[in-house]
Amino acid sequence: MAYIECCNKKWRCDVYKLENLSGLLLNYAYFLEACPTCSHTVLILRRYSPDGSVSEVRKNNEKARKLFEKIRPFILYKCGEKPIPSGSRYFLRYNEYGVIKKCYSNFSSLQMGKIEPFGKNLPYIPQKLAL
Repeated sequence: MAYIECCNKKWRCDVYKLENLSGLLLNYAYFLEACPTCSHTVLILRRYSPDGSVSEVRKNNEKARKLFEKIRPFILYKCGEKPIPSGSRYFLRYNEYGVIKKCYSNFSSLQMGKIEPFGKNLPYIPQKLAL
């Protein structure tokens, strides 16, 4: 997810991966069709070269639309179209130790960590004789 700054705010934009021309490592185009505040069109071309330098070109309005139409044949794909799955798609009835999970509808029925008062249900432990 990428953002373009326009009207002192960051707006979410579309990111396109472009063909690598003239020995560059990566070419990306960031395109904001219309700013929600001022309705300007913004295009940013970002190029990464093998020596580590980054060059950036920013065009607005009609120049941005014309430049985007010129680079449209060189677009390989739109970045971030596949949704990232969150969590798992199946549910296991047991945890990692093999104990079956229990579902409690309210926390008052939960008995974990409850300690019995002393003197009730304690096992008899005979004391050893001291010699």
